[in-house]
Parts: sequence; C-alpha cells; structure tokens
Amino acid sequence: MKSPNFYFSAFTFFLITSCSTNGGKISVPDAVKKAFQTAHSDKKAEWEKEDDSYEAEYKENGIEKSIVYDAQGNVIETEAEIPVAELPAGVADYVNKNHNGYTIEEAERMESSKGTFYEVEIKGKGQELELVFDSNGNFVEQETEDEPDDSEKDD
Repeated sequence: MKSPNFYFSAFTFFLITSCSTNGGKISVPDAVKKAFQTAHSDKKAEWEKEDDSYEAEYKENGIEKSIVYDAQGNVIETEAEIPVAELPAGVADYVNKNHNGYTIEEAERMESSKGTFYEVEIKGKGQELELVFDSNGNFVEQETEDEPDDSEKDD
C-alpha cells in the first residue's frame, strides 16, 4: 500500500505541471502581441507557439488567416485560406498522379521571404496529408501535421 505522502507528492506534481502551462495558455511576448494588434486591432487571435515563433490565427471576412512572428514581433510568414480553384495549375495533376484516391480538402497561400507557396490538405484511404507547392505548382514537400501543444485566446 502506498503512503499518504506518495499520493500528496503525486498530486502536488500533477498540480504544478498542469498549472505551469498557465491553464493551457502560452506566454506571448509583448512585442508580438503589439505587432498583431497594430496590424489587426479589430481581430481576436488564437495563439500557438512553434519552436521560437508565435502564430496568431484569426478570421477576416470569413477567411481563416494566420501570421507567424519571431519573438521580436517581426513577421516571418502569413497564411490565408483560398478556394481550391485558385491553386496553381499542376497541383491537382500532382495529387491525382501521386495520391490516387485522395481529394484536396483545403488550400492555403503562404507568403514569406522565401516566396509564395501553397499548402493543400488532402484526404483519402483513411489518411490526411499536407503537401506544399511553389508558386508554379511544383511539389516542394510533404508535411506532417502536428497538433498544437498550447494555445491562447487574445482578448
């Protein structure tokens, strides 16, 4: 039988680790929040942290968008949901040829210092994949979708 001290220690550990994420919220640097609020004062963002960057996800005119910032508040990348019909020629051909039985479910345009890229989410055969294409519709890479660890609503 385990002692009461064991249970107290286990409970304390659980309490400390569950509270250390601030109730599931991440700490977004002031410079990052200020940069977002300056550009989008009328928008509320849901924040995610990825490595050393911070992503603000929000809606504008019914379109899902996001901005990725570095810790100093500089924009690294922007993303915006687009209709599948707006994808460059070649994307659908690539999916049909290399992922037979999959359909394009969602599409996004990504802008960064590296250029314009398109990310598509395809589903089929019990799987969901994300593919990235350059501005000419050439395949660049397949991404694995990671679930965000922490997120925060910005009020």
